[in-house]
Amino acid sequence: MPFTFAHPALIIPLKKIRGGLSLTALAVGSMVPDFENFFNMQETEVTSHQLSGFFLFDLPVGLFACFLFHNLLKHGFVEILPRFYQRRFSHLVSVNWNSYAAKNPVAVIFSLVVGILSHLAWDAFTHHDGLVVSFIPFLSAEINLFGQSLPIFFILQLVSSVAAGLFTK
Repeated sequence: MPFTFAHPALIIPLKKIRGGLSLTALAVGSMVPDFENFFNMQETEVTSHQLSGFFLFDLPVGLFACFLFHNLLKHGFVEILPRFYQRRFSHLVSVNWNSYAAKNPVAVIFSLVVGILSHLAWDAFTHHDGLVVSFIPFLSAEINLFGQSLPIFFILQLVSSVAAGLFTK
């Protein structure tokens, strides 16, 4: 998988859209399909990357994660950040996300959906069993790098994860 915490890089351009999207739900949605890996403590998804998992795992766990972050984790999260990031994210502490979510349930759900779809789209290019990889055989071709034979989809996985990590700083 691309590094789980690189996935929110895809939603950064969407933060400029005001009034219609929840940044929390976008960010959580962009990562939640990989949460199943963490729960299972292995890199094998059973449902989270499938259509059934979209409804049975991704949406409910994503919604729970949004509430968990804002109600239990955000204060401590902001406190342990380096000073530069504390200043950047200090506004999160005063956000009443429960009130926002109650008044904007469609925006929250829509934002989760957009985040989840961005995750699944990225993975479609960077997983051996990805939908795009299965339709474009070139992505399964192997290239010899530093004495290692690596499939192109895996190289895309590594390069896109590093690029996204740099982009989100």
